[in-house]
Amino acid sequence: MQSVRQIAEEIVDREGGYVNDPDDPGGATNFGVTIHTMRRLGLDLDGDGHFDARDNCLLIPNPKQRDTDGDGFGNFCDADVNGDGRVTTSW
Repeated sequence: MQSVRQIAEEIVDREGGYVNDPDDPGGATNFGVTIHTMRRLGLDLDGDGHFDARDNCLLIPNPKQRDTDGDGFGNFCDADVNGDGRVTTSW
């Protein structure tokens, strides 16, 4: 029998990305799993200690949650770290 983590990892492999639509009563969702479910089950898919809607980089560990340009995407997940409209390759 699969563990909850194995099931969650399979969902991540198949589903889309992070969505936090204010009109969705289910709340923020990442890869088909609601943030509330991940919190209740204690799932932190990237292992950085943040597993709720405040995790700004849900699949890549970003323990400091640094977001230089303030766009809601953590530096490790953000192609344009400094917000100048061009791909930034370093943090």
